Amino acid sequence: MELARRSTLTRGEFLEEFVRRNRPVLLTDAAASWPALGVLTPGYLSQHAGDAEIAVEVGDALVAGNPQAKLSLREYVAMLESGEAERRQLYAAGLDLFALLPEMRKMFDFSIMGRPLVRYERAWLGARGTVSAIHRDVSDNILCQLYGRKVVKLAAPSDDDNLYISHRYDYLTVLSEIDIDHWDPARHPRFAHVDLAEVVLEPGSVLFIPTNWWHYTRALDTSISVNSGGATMRDLVRLVPYFAGDGLHRLHLYRWGNCACHPRYVNVRAQDAGGAGANP
Repeated sequence: MELARRSTLTRGEFLEEFVRRNRPVLLTDAAASWPALGVLTPGYLSQHAGDAEIAVEVGDALVAGNPQAKLSLREYVAMLESGEAERRQLYAAGLDLFALLPEMRKMFDFSIMGRPLVRYERAWLGARGTVSAIHRDVSDNILCQLYGRKVVKLAAPSDDDNLYISHRYDYLTVLSEIDIDHWDPARHPRFAHVDLAEVVLEPGSVLFIPTNWWHYTRALDTSISVNSGGATMRDLVRLVPYFAGDGLHRLHLYRWGNCACHPRYVNVRAQDAGGAGANP
């Protein structure tokens, strides 16, 4: 699959060519002028929000149900700098960046996404090799690369059958059974027919991931990405079944015990490679 690439794009062109047609696009330097670029680094996070406690994925929770660890942001950055986070594949995924550092909001420009009724932004801080398994989200979002590089693989909604939708529950996300890095052709033969697009996000680039497009990410370096998504009133009506399902899930009535949202916690502080906090 050939992924569209643009250097400059007006909001009108973005809406007409990509949002309304549900097509992904790489905006190669859309974030190049953002004040956050060059400022948002692991060291900056440690210095300005180091005392904050965060949940860190131990491995890829979307595939294997791996546990989480609780650390201060300063401890996690120290593990990034020492190489420990890479060795154990510890991933600070889905950080609420603007709750940690409200002053940073003005350093970003998500205006190309318009003014959705509901919006969310999350940061993804990980060591080289950390992965978000292939999955699809039920609303549009953009992924902005601020530090390091990240490879992204995309597949269209038309490949649903070839991606073996998982029964594992995650809020507003549809998971796949496929582990792209360890694909088993005997178990998932149809994956061979998936038409994947692959792109490397460099600092300053922005990737638009439309509703229901499958995507996988792997950090090529220590990486910081920020994504922004949202929903219009029309989207919210469409998402009512998902909200209802989440309510039932929280009441233990829907896919309880088979989900990505209630991990067990382990201690990864100052342990050797064979300790309880090592990546399973």
